[in-house]
Amino acid sequence: TENKTTNNTTTVKKPNMEVTKKSLTPSVNVGEQTLFLITVRNTGEIDLGNVFVEEQIPDGLTYADYTDKTQWRKVGNIFYYNNILKVGESANFTIAFNTHVNGTFVNCVVAGSNETENKTTNNTTTVKKPNMDVKKISETQHVYVGDKAIFTIVVTNTGELDLTNVFVKEQIPDGLTYLSF
Repeated sequence: TENKTTNNTTTVKKPNMEVTKKSLTPSVNVGEQTLFLITVRNTGEIDLGNVFVEEQIPDGLTYADYTDKTQWRKVGNIFYYNNILKVGESANFTIAFNTHVNGTFVNCVVAGSNETENKTTNNTTTVKKPNMDVKKISETQHVYVGDKAIFTIVVTNTGELDLTNVFVKEQIPDGLTYLSF
């Protein structure tokens, strides 16, 4: 009997993914929503199953909603992709948060799948607080019936951003009559 030799080749394919988080609203005012676009891309050599994104919500932001509910489902703070993420493909969704306080917030996500290690990314949004101060100063401390009373109204922007459409509404007390601006 003659010895026979055979060769067998095994190709090992590497799974991999990347996750990005882009702030669509990098600067908002207190009370407005801030939006982030989260994208998971299969950069490996095999299809990925059970792809998930875990949202780590910082204090000062409250989860509001997300888009693309046909492709993703939410369980707690984890979003699961409803399909297999094929090689070279990406899947994304936009997540919205309500803002309650001013400050700079670093918002992190962790993404993974059955086949890959977890990947982490973050993005920053700045929440600014508008504010103003209004003072009414009497220029004539003592007046007699029939005299003019003169007031100066000072509006000061004490917030963190420019204000637009600022107005002052005068409430004229009984006994005074408006003459001019």
